[in-house]
Amino acid sequence: MNSPPMAADSRPPFSVLTIVFVAVLGHTALWCGMPVPKWILPIALGLAALLQRPRWPLFEGWPLGLFVLLGAAAITYGAVATLDRSWDGFCTWSLTARHLAAGATLDHPYFANASVYQATRGYPLLQPILLQQAMLWLGERGGRVLFPLLWVLLLLAVQQPLRALGIAARQRAIAIAGLALVPLFLEPGHGSAESGFADLLLALLLTHGAAAIVQQHFGLALCIAFCLPLAKTEGTVHATALLTVATLGKGPRLGAALTIGLLTSLLGWLPMQARLELAPHAFSASNLLSFSLPIGALAWSCAVRQRSTRRATLVLTGVLAIAGLWLQPMLASAWPAAARPLAWSSLGSILGSLAQNLVWVRKFGFSYVVLFAAVVWAWRTRQRSGSPWPTAAPLLALQGAWFLLIVLFLLALPADRLPLFQREGSPRYLIQMIGVLWLCTGLLLKPAPALSEPVLADAPHSDPRN
Repeated sequence: MNSPPMAADSRPPFSVLTIVFVAVLGHTALWCGMPVPKWILPIALGLAALLQRPRWPLFEGWPLGLFVLLGAAAITYGAVATLDRSWDGFCTWSLTARHLAAGATLDHPYFANASVYQATRGYPLLQPILLQQAMLWLGERGGRVLFPLLWVLLLLAVQQPLRALGIAARQRAIAIAGLALVPLFLEPGHGSAESGFADLLLALLLTHGAAAIVQQHFGLALCIAFCLPLAKTEGTVHATALLTVATLGKGPRLGAALTIGLLTSLLGWLPMQARLELAPHAFSASNLLSFSLPIGALAWSCAVRQRSTRRATLVLTGVLAIAGLWLQPMLASAWPAAARPLAWSSLGSILGSLAQNLVWVRKFGFSYVVLFAAVVWAWRTRQRSGSPWPTAAPLLALQGAWFLLIVLFLLALPADRLPLFQREGSPRYLIQMIGVLWLCTGLLLKPAPALSEPVLADAPHSDPRN
């Protein structure tokens, strides 16, 4: 049974608004030389409630609801029973949250003294601030309920836009169940929901970003682009990909909203990141390049979208790409990674390992297999009126762009680090798009209207007198 489309809400979801307010208040406190106080969380919840009424999460029928409850219970047990089961989760994210919970400011030796060990200087602070707030209210163990909460919010981030777009309850249930069954988040291993990695938070934000594109939700797009650079180091790249796809697929207004959110975030975050990295200047050449990236992406997307400038823009892009291969040594001072030659000899190995991950049932279940089947199913009806293909196509493009960016990143790695990233990094990079994948799958599963019977010109007309 098809559900009627819900009325469009111009305000972002309550959970997204809460994360935005926590991010703004937490980073502002650090900029002012203050510890991040515990009252930030209730203030953020109150401000979010003023803009959007919180709703109790409801899933499609009691079997799915029970399954989600069991999954959340398993993640909660794993997160609380053993603290920091993963080394990366501890040294990258939880250790910073513990220092913030103890009242550390940016002048604390953990942040300001180069002789104090810190494995990941300059990493974003959004998840540590969220975890710190939960720890201040619920204790060190209780605060880790943040991770099962993020997992449930990820499922809701798929359900809400599907319902708003009128996708039938059966297709919604398939998409939510498929996402809930992804083993990588459920298992007690490297990169799981309970491990404390930020990939779950990033997957949640990206799913909302994809929903903003398909629903053309400007407020949600602004919030997500603001949060992405604060969540993980690759968040800026994700936001740039979102604004590029949004501009090409939906128009420059949505792309501009994403650009404004991203630039606002970078304006406050890049100087703080430079301070955390103990850099001598607030705005380095690399930071300026990061700041100009979304502006250039928006301009490029607008030029490609216009038919009059499309061909010239694409030709110029190809020329610049070829020239960039020759200019790598000259860019070394501004962007060290650009001077490193790409290891094209490893391309086959990289593509093979990524393809293996796509069908790795122990990590991703049958997610990519189902997506491929849904693409084949929807492709047959793409020309029909009411086909789901135009709605889902931007999300397919977003996933394809991210796959290519992963390949380029792995090609740029030194030879001694490539095997580690192929083994442990690739699954975590792919899992960041898992919510987008199942949102796209849910859209593609929508049945296209049947073809109407053609009207025959020589068919006899009925006589009204009969």
